[in-house]
Amino acid sequence: MTSRASSIGFFTCCSPETAPALNVLPFMTEASTYKPPGEDPLQFLKSMWVPWVVVAAPLAAACTRMCAGQLGEVLGEDYLRTARGKGVRESVVLRHHALPPASAPVIALVGVNINLMITNVALLESVFNIPGSFRYIERALVNRDVDLVQGMVLEATFFIVCANFLADAIQAYLDPRVRQGA
Repeated sequence: MTSRASSIGFFTCCSPETAPALNVLPFMTEASTYKPPGEDPLQFLKSMWVPWVVVAAPLAAACTRMCAGQLGEVLGEDYLRTARGKGVRESVVLRHHALPPASAPVIALVGVNINLMITNVALLESVFNIPGSFRYIERALVNRDVDLVQGMVLEATFFIVCANFLADAIQAYLDPRVRQGA
């Protein structure tokens, strides 16, 4: 299973963000008919599943590969052998002792790639003709509305800074080595 997940993760990481969309385009039936969730929730889900997969797949694949690699490194640590030697169940060893330090770099990866996800969302709003905040930026650029462009860029920057701060805080909570500055 690990090799299959690793192969799928490698393919998804190495492919451009539009490749997953091209792979699922034959399965799309009503993706171009966007309906707001308040009007028709089922049609909304039908029209949004492909953009959600296209945005999430590359980061999910990278996280899967990094988590597998980090768990491989952490599982050989002395403190895990000590916990196993004391009779702690393997599930507890994995959940409480191995996963938190192994997931800290994954959280950092997510924090760093938030800006890439925002860029992909902007691209997908254009490709799939989905109304969103990046349509306002496009209209503001055409109309030369500098104030609106500055506000939207400031909002995106604020979101990225908050996401990176949250990722750093979670990473410090999960990994005691980060808290100690080692």
